[in-house]
Amino acid sequence: MTGIGNLGALLEELYEAENDLAAEYREVARRTVDEPDIHHMCGTLAGQCDDHSAAVRAIAEQYHLKLANGDPGPRAAARVCRVAVEAAADGHGHGHIPATGARLLGYLRELFLAVERVDLHWIVAGQVAQALRDPEFLARVTALHKQTLTQAKWLKTAIRETAPQVILTS
Repeated sequence: MTGIGNLGALLEELYEAENDLAAEYREVARRTVDEPDIHHMCGTLAGQCDDHSAAVRAIAEQYHLKLANGDPGPRAAARVCRVAVEAAADGHGHGHIPATGARLLGYLRELFLAVERVDLHWIVAGQVAQALRDPEFLARVTALHKQTLTQAKWLKTAIRETAPQVILTS
């Protein structure tokens, strides 16, 4: 198919970013069983990311493009573990912030940054869909991007609620 240039590369990056984000949500859900709201919402959002990556795969197939089947689990788990260790030790080892609270705040911040990476991919995909004049592609991108923006809003709210509790309680 002509006129699609590097669409495959864009969709591959978006697909991997959504898969990575799903794995990160699952890892945070696994690590926050003692925080029921965070635990449950992270599990729900992981499923939403799975739906997003399936939609990206379907878009790729419409353009006769193939996407890889990489396993993001180890990468995402490594990022979450790194954040937990850094949050607990990064200047907070003086006993001012409880390690569990610092870890939770670190998880939420890392998730927010991952969502922002996905958001940027959706912005680019939307621009490409407009340039291709493909209304179906644009409608899918718009709906999925809106869900990603909702994820970012939830994470901002969770960070706003968690930060004062974590930082001001010793």
